[in-house]
Amino acid sequence: MKLKFQKNEKQEIKVIMHDGTEEKEFSYINMIKSLTENNIFEDTVFEEGITNKEKKRINVMLNQINQAVSEKDK
Repeated sequence: MKLKFQKNEKQEIKVIMHDGTEEKEFSYINMIKSLTENNIFEDTVFEEGITNKEKKRINVMLNQINQAVSEKDK
């Protein structure tokens, strides 16, 4: 699963999920399901407009999610 982060016209961050060749609207349920099956996020894509500070915070969040899923499997 690959996540793509972009900003809308209101400068709100929106997340799109790529699962194989299909692009879907973000869903926590689908994200957790994919992580429990594959145990990792693929490369994350940041569209133009996402600041370095936002990228850093998003990456910290994704690492924490990956860590929590990994701990569950132990």
